[in-house]
Amino acid sequence: SSKVKLPTSMMKDQNLALLCPFLTMTNRRILIIEDEMIIARDIERCLKEVEATDLRIANSSLEALEIARQFRPELVLLDINLKEEKDGVAIARAIQNILHTEIIYITAHGNPSTIKKALTTQPMNYIIKPFSREQVKVAVKVALQNIDSQEHLGLPSGLLNKLTPAERKIIRLIAKNKTSVEIAELLFLSPKTVENHRYHICKKLKLSAVKNSLIRWVYAHKSKIGEI
Repeated sequence: SSKVKLPTSMMKDQNLALLCPFLTMTNRRILIIEDEMIIARDIERCLKEVEATDLRIANSSLEALEIARQFRPELVLLDINLKEEKDGVAIARAIQNILHTEIIYITAHGNPSTIKKALTTQPMNYIIKPFSREQVKVAVKVALQNIDSQEHLGLPSGLLNKLTPAERKIIRLIAKNKTSVEIAELLFLSPKTVENHRYHICKKLKLSAVKNSLIRWVYAHKSKIGEI
């Protein structure tokens, strides 16, 4: 059978994970989305072996979205090929519209077209079925290590969990001196939509209503903005 070539960064991350096998995962919020309950429970048991105790399982897209809203997982392990109208990539996009979370895809189909489609959601990794427990442990450890590195960038606590992917894009573009009109053109949005995003960003960051407060905040954190 042909092997899937994963992005180089993911290969490097997996190698790094082997050098840090004692990374703790205690009380990390992880959501498993898998319609085959036997597989879901196997993943759950695997993660509990490495002390990942705060776990939830969803068997459908509707259940996944409801749990995501309430549970706000740091990491989602998601089967690409659920037996329903929405595939895993569509579910990942829907969850990312609710909150910022990292994705690890689980798939029995490692073909290039599937991987290319999944890459649009910027996943941290892929687990190809059939998988070993060690593969799951390594992939999750790497993902949580990357999440921790993001949270230690020196930005306000919990920032990445508050901002949506669209809001983070807008912050990065503001850091590049783009106006709302220019951002709207780049993201194929209306200027009014961009202004609404900026308003919500200010609320989430608890910035004052003073004009240009968001711009001042962006420039104060400019050295870190490109990494969020």
